[in-house]
Order: sequence, then C-alpha cells, then structure tokens
Amino acid sequence: SAAVARPMSSAGRPEPGLSKTELALVKSMDSLKVMKRGLSDDLLENIARYDTLHSEEIEQAALLREVEDEVAELRNKIPELANRRRDKSEALRALARRRVEAEEIKRQAAVAAADAKLTHAFEQFERLNRAEASQDHAA
Repeated sequence: SAAVARPMSSAGRPEPGLSKTELALVKSMDSLKVMKRGLSDDLLENIARYDTLHSEEIEQAALLREVEDEVAELRNKIPELANRRRDKSEALRALARRRVEAEEIKRQAAVAAADAKLTHAFEQFERLNRAEASQDHAA
C-alpha cells in the first residue's frame, strides 16, 4: 500500500524514482482504470440497449393486445353476422316466393283471359255455324 500512496506527477505519470514493482503496480492500476471505464461504458450501453428493447417489447405487447382484442371483437360479431345473414337470406327467399306467386297469378290471369277469349270466339263460331246451318236448311 506504500507504493500506491506514492505521489503522481501533474501529468498522471508516476514520480521518478519508483521501483520496478511500484511501476508495475501503477501500470496495473492504470490498466484496471481503463478496463473499469470500458466496462462502465459497456454497462451503460447495455443498459441503454436493454431500455430500448424493453420499451419495444412493451410496444409489441400493447400491439399484440390490440390485435387480440380485435380478434375477440370479431369472434363476438360472428354469431350476430351469421344471424343477420340468415335473416337476409330468409327475407330474400320470401321476396322470391312472393315474386313467383305474383308471376303465377299473372300467368293464371293471362290463361283465364285467353281462355275467356277462346270461349267467346268458339261461341261466336258456333253461333255463326248455327246461323249458316239454319240458312242452308231454310234454303
């Protein structure tokens, strides 16, 4: 410890007149100080890197929670959407049924009208035939 207590010059070099052992100790101390500074800098860099990674992990976790929430929300909507689709399908089937029924009513009306015209035309034809027959008979 006597060697460590030796005075240093203002330039940070050991005073002249130190033994080889004392010089070696001073060099070792200097090397240790440099190592300590390097380790300290590494530690500070690692802490900064950790802080960055940690904040990125927090951000990723928050984004993941948002995505999971959206997925849960969509899963909750699936039954509602399925019900709405079923209701719309039923409404479309009912519309189609009513349209087919309306077309059938129109068709029946057209057939009835055509039938009535045919019946009327046939009756006129029979009347004409009878009239001609009675004229032929009279002649």
